[in-house]
Amino acid sequence: MKAVFSTLLAIAVVLPAGVWLATLQQASSHPVPTAIGASGMPGSGDPAAPDQSADISAAAPQASAGAQHKVLYVDQQWLQQISARTGISPRALKAYSQATLNQAWHSPACHLGWNTLAAIGYLESADATIGGKQLRPDGSASEKIIGPALDGEHFAKVLDTDGGALDGDRVFDRAIGPLQFLPATWAQYGKDGNGDGLADPQNIDDAAWSAAAYLCASGTDLRNAEAWNAAILAYNPSQDYLHSILQRADLYAELAR
Repeated sequence: MKAVFSTLLAIAVVLPAGVWLATLQQASSHPVPTAIGASGMPGSGDPAAPDQSADISAAAPQASAGAQHKVLYVDQQWLQQISARTGISPRALKAYSQATLNQAWHSPACHLGWNTLAAIGYLESADATIGGKQLRPDGSASEKIIGPALDGEHFAKVLDTDGGALDGDRVFDRAIGPLQFLPATWAQYGKDGNGDGLADPQNIDDAAWSAAAYLCASGTDLRNAEAWNAAILAYNPSQDYLHSILQRADLYAELAR
C-alpha cells in the first residue's frame, strides 16, 4: 500500500462500494472549503459540493461500434492538458472523464463531475497503482486489486455473495478493482465502459462508469451540495472520507483551470 495513504478507517456498516480503502490521507494541503448549509451561510453543517465546472472540452465524442452501451470518447488533447495540470495519469483520467461523458449521456440531470470520480479513484486505489501496481494501457492493473476479507474483525462483516467468482473468497466478500466495489453491488451496477462487451470490475474504464452510475442512481442533481454529500456517503459512510473526497475533487478542479 502506498505511503501516501495513512489513516485507517474502520467501516462500521455494509457498503456497496469503497469498503476497503480504508486508508486515507488528508489528500493535500488544500483546505476543506467552508461548509455551506441550506441557508447558504458558512459554518452551518455539511461541506458544499466540489466545483464540478471543470468541463470536458472534447470534440464531438464518438460512439463505439458494436458496444452493448453507447460509449463516448474524450478528446486526446484535453486529456494531455488536464493530466499535466493535475498529475492524474492520462490513462486514469481517460477512464474518469469518459465515464463522466457516458453517464451524462444516460443521466443528463445528474451533472457528475469528472473530478469527483477522479477523487474517488485516487482515494480507493491511487488510480489503480496501489501497492506498486501499474495501470496498463487496456485499463487493467498489473495485478488484481482485491481488498481484505470483510470478516467483521477490522471491517464490516459481509458474507460471500458471489461464490468467490470475483474476489476469490467463498467465505466472505472482498472489495474489488480500482473503484472497490463489493461483488453484489457490481452485479447490480457493473457496466462495460470501454465497449469490449464485458463488464470487468478490475478494468478502470468499466469500474469508473459503474461508479458514475452508482453515484447518479438516486436521480438527484449532484451540483447540489446535499445531493453530492449523500452520494459520497452512500459510497462510503464516513465523514472523513467525505471531506477527503471533497478536498481532492476541489483540488483537481482548481488545477484543471
